[in-house]
Amino acid sequence: MKNFVFEEIEVGEELGPHEYFLAAPFVQKYCAAIDSTCPWQIREASSLIRIVPPTLLGNLSFRLLETKFYRQAGTVHAGQEFEFFYPIPWESKLLSRGKILDKYIKRAKQWVVYEAHFYDEKGRALGRSRLTEVLPGYGEEPSEGGRGTAGGERPGASSFSHSPALEPVLRKVTQEKMTAYSEEGQTAKRGISIHIHEEVARRAGFKGTLAQGLMSADYISELMVRAFGSGWIQGGKLSLKFIAPVYAGDTITAQGVVKGQTPEREGQRVLVETWCENQTGQRVAVGTASALLV
Repeated sequence: MKNFVFEEIEVGEELGPHEYFLAAPFVQKYCAAIDSTCPWQIREASSLIRIVPPTLLGNLSFRLLETKFYRQAGTVHAGQEFEFFYPIPWESKLLSRGKILDKYIKRAKQWVVYEAHFYDEKGRALGRSRLTEVLPGYGEEPSEGGRGTAGGERPGASSFSHSPALEPVLRKVTQEKMTAYSEEGQTAKRGISIHIHEEVARRAGFKGTLAQGLMSADYISELMVRAFGSGWIQGGKLSLKFIAPVYAGDTITAQGVVKGQTPEREGQRVLVETWCENQTGQRVAVGTASALLV
């Protein structure tokens, strides 16, 4: 195992393979941590099959990286992309493989991009997850109270139309949920998680423990599946930047605005501009999502 530091990361370095078993208690814990109210199921023949929220692949991407690297305290998840190809049932086995795609210095910070691909036991592609992380301890110090822009500039409100809007998804973030979401990770088990250990988060420049950015992705995923159903589960795409911290006690609202449609071989793809904001109206994640119309 190597430390996940800029000098030791090689572009093109392969990650995995790594296997997972999605046991029911693990999936139940994940759904409880994000307050999921969606039934997350599909119909096959005459049966309803329980499936996992597809954004779970983001959390599993960390597990793939951690088979090769020790992540540092204070590493910030700045951006996330997803593509979902096929629904993933509970109690199924997954295989993941990945690669370090890029590393660079920008705005006096060290950035690393890596990707994970997920397959079922038959070798069928289930989804793709691409993560951008900012490494700690280089260049600019975080601003007082925590980093304000981890993954891009915050767009003004004029960047978004307000019609036709999707039905918002509102979630209260608590330390209990943040801990449940993050405690299986390597940094949590080593006692250096900025999501669980307050003293670690404060040393990293934050005012307290903060939620994983992926929790915002989960809320947007629920927004999209409510609106587009199986067209999100099989064919959904999401690209997000996490631009401000989410702390325990924050109330986060996921929102989306339909911007248009584009033709694809499978039919029509609907394009959505999406974001999450906290109780003060500050946007904490911004990006785009799309789903197939079925």
